[in-house]
Amino acid sequence: MIRLPDSFEWLGDAAILLRNCSKEERIKLLRYPKPEGIIDIICGPSDVVIQLADPFVAESVPEQFINEALTSPAYEGAQVYHRFHVRYGGVDTDLDMVSSLLGCDEEEVIRLHGENEYEVISTGFSPGFAYLSELPASLQLPRKSIPALEVKKGAVAIAAGYTGIYPRKSAGGWWVIGYLHENDADNLWRWDRNPPGLLQMGDRVGFLRTEGGGWA
Repeated sequence: MIRLPDSFEWLGDAAILLRNCSKEERIKLLRYPKPEGIIDIICGPSDVVIQLADPFVAESVPEQFINEALTSPAYEGAQVYHRFHVRYGGVDTDLDMVSSLLGCDEEEVIRLHGENEYEVISTGFSPGFAYLSELPASLQLPRKSIPALEVKKGAVAIAAGYTGIYPRKSAGGWWVIGYLHENDADNLWRWDRNPPGLLQMGDRVGFLRTEGGGWA
């Protein structure tokens, strides 16, 4: 068994949970080069899961990775900023229901969402899905009581204090308010890129209202 601080726990026999990590620690763990034997780093809003290739990975591999990553100099690369073109409202969105529940018109929802800048604070749910904070308090709604069975790729949605973009068609319980241009939607997850997911911890995201064709 790896000798880890008390805040580290085993998840089964091939994953390690690190609780209450700071933003800086999560970015270090996510971006530090993974050695052979570690296949994924999954970041939540405060916790991190380190997934091992199998239960027989040498104990020294994750132990050394954790120690080196957390003691490495703070990440000093230029902050990555993404701006996505969005078609707000229309077919297959919940914008009318969102405006009704919030007690404001659709244009106010669009304005509040589009004028804000967001930060990727965690990834998960599905490959390439990023949780973006801080959604303005005036736009915050709980998740749908009954999730939709199918949400299209490129859907821009909100729930609780987050906004997110669906990188592929899937079920989902968030309120869809618009869609990315299909070129932006296709770029969210690409197997020919390392890492495949476009949005990474610490990235900044902005949305630009755009009309016309080419929507996901």
